[in-house]
Amino acid sequence: MKYRPEIDGLRSFAVLPVILFHAGVAPFSGGFVGVDVFFVISGYLITTIILGEMLEGRFTISGFYVRRARRILPALVFVILCTLPFAWAWLPPPAFTDFAQSLAAIGLFSSNVLFWMESGYFAADADLKPLLHTWSLAVEEQFYVFFPLLMMLLVRRGAGLGRAVGAIIGIGAASLVLCEILWRTEPDANFYLLPSRAWELLAGALCAAIMLRARPEPNRALAAAGLALILIATFAYDGATPFPSLWALVPVAGSALVILYATPDGPAGRILASRPAVWIGLLSYSAYLWHQPIFALVRIRMGEEPSEAVMLGLSALTFALAWFSWRFVERPFRRPGGSKALVLGAAAAVSVGAAGFGAWLSVSPLQRSWFYDNLRPDQRQVLAVVERVQARDQAAPWDDGACRFRVRPDRPEDVARFEACAADGRKALAVFGDSHSDNVHEGLSRTLSHPFVVHVPQGECRPAEDQDLHPCAGSALETFLLAQRGRIGAALYSQAGFWILRDGDGAPGSRGMFYEAVVEGAPDRAKIRAVRGFLDGLRAQGVAVSWIGPRWAPHIRPKRLVELDCREAETRLHVKEGAAALFAALDQAAAEEMAGAATPYISEQKIIRMVPGRDVYSCDRLFWADTDHWSADGAARFGARLAEGLRAAGTLDGL
Repeated sequence: MKYRPEIDGLRSFAVLPVILFHAGVAPFSGGFVGVDVFFVISGYLITTIILGEMLEGRFTISGFYVRRARRILPALVFVILCTLPFAWAWLPPPAFTDFAQSLAAIGLFSSNVLFWMESGYFAADADLKPLLHTWSLAVEEQFYVFFPLLMMLLVRRGAGLGRAVGAIIGIGAASLVLCEILWRTEPDANFYLLPSRAWELLAGALCAAIMLRARPEPNRALAAAGLALILIATFAYDGATPFPSLWALVPVAGSALVILYATPDGPAGRILASRPAVWIGLLSYSAYLWHQPIFALVRIRMGEEPSEAVMLGLSALTFALAWFSWRFVERPFRRPGGSKALVLGAAAAVSVGAAGFGAWLSVSPLQRSWFYDNLRPDQRQVLAVVERVQARDQAAPWDDGACRFRVRPDRPEDVARFEACAADGRKALAVFGDSHSDNVHEGLSRTLSHPFVVHVPQGECRPAEDQDLHPCAGSALETFLLAQRGRIGAALYSQAGFWILRDGDGAPGSRGMFYEAVVEGAPDRAKIRAVRGFLDGLRAQGVAVSWIGPRWAPHIRPKRLVELDCREAETRLHVKEGAAALFAALDQAAAEEMAGAATPYISEQKIIRMVPGRDVYSCDRLFWADTDHWSADGAARFGARLAEGLRAAGTLDGL
């Protein structure tokens, strides 16, 4: 295969956006599309080798996997070995157990399955998982278990390329359709798992087949358009973009256009084939491996989000380490030498060893004992509380076995249970919204004497978001509330406040903005009005809904609590500068926008009256399961205040 420097340059347009996205550099809000660019490049390069050797009659499965082992394992093992001591020293035991489990999954090339089960690439603590990024390696390796076998069935020496193209197109189209379905129904599975990602690798495979049959004439305009599409996705997409979905066609199609039509003598090709771009591209695999452990471990060590300057410095460190591992690990191991049996045996031993070692670490008491021995007695007490709360946080939603439970509108058995609870004429208190509404449901279920309190998960209905992507009208939630309005005496809507904020750069709000050294932002009044419109629409149709306004939340990671002195918790908690003022501004803006609305607005902040010290934790109790959700103790503590305030406001009079 003839070397194409512009393909190495294209790798730089994949790895840089990914690294800067994970560094939190604001303009690169869609930098995650770099992974999709990598998938296309990988599909192209590997398929070029597979099909080329098959057509020449010299392809072997053993040779293929020897090349994959030489390419993937040495640098991966080296980075993991370098990461392990820091993880041992800095991760609290629950997080280290997660790290060990991810190490075991990497050994089996199934870390994408593990992270899918844990869920949420954009979740609160995704940036604290040192090995999270290995999900993409697992997707590729799973793909390359099946793909060569399929090609062997279809391609023979000098023939069968047409059959291969047909299979690639057919399977790729099916994968894309599945992807478009799953982002609406199972977004986490859609993000992490092979079936809905295969089409991106197959797009690269299709490029390889086209190039082998008859390379298209170079086209400067199409190559430039391809590079532009990648850049548009990099800077225009963000965490609210449903991904992957049809939106992923933009960077995938852009990558395909570059592969098919770029040459070093065109404008796009000259950029891609330039020495800096090629140099970054050559380091891209090692850089990708290094960046997530570095970023995650520094965030863990600092206990807060580093400044952008620090993250840029860590990005530079990433490339320095990438050069080292490329020069002294990647290149030497990629040189031919040694028998195939020896290489494959060593690869199998490394994979099995990593899986076994990770599994052993996940149950071994050694790291836990070492970590506890290096804490003060009061810190050990707090860590024990944190572990207990986090273990409980994985439990099933609140359900008393009677009429205080979660109703999934799309589950007939849940609806039947709801209607049975209403059979004697009792009216339900229905709580809905995002995960904060789950807290409200548990808090009120624990403290109200009323026996009929249900939680209706919001699902994809998000009033404050783009209604083309997260429609509320006609959703299962709205259908349920309207169908059951005669059985609902009062309904409460609750959602996390950061979704209706803008950060200091004007980007959509997120939990991450509260991890900055100084919290900056402003209420997004357009999103508040969108919530008002949806709730007023329900109210107009007979649903007695009220909005429980956005709560004050500490946004302090549990590990940070362990590092503080819990004996001073009531008088000296380090709440970020600007956070309390932003919560107050959000509550005021929501109240102002709801003035004159059909839907009553009830300020949770004024009812609960959070005290930043004593309402967060003590040496023996933690009121927050994570940065913004109540623990069981928190649900009991704040639920009682909320119930009292709702009674005083007359919100519960219809029950």
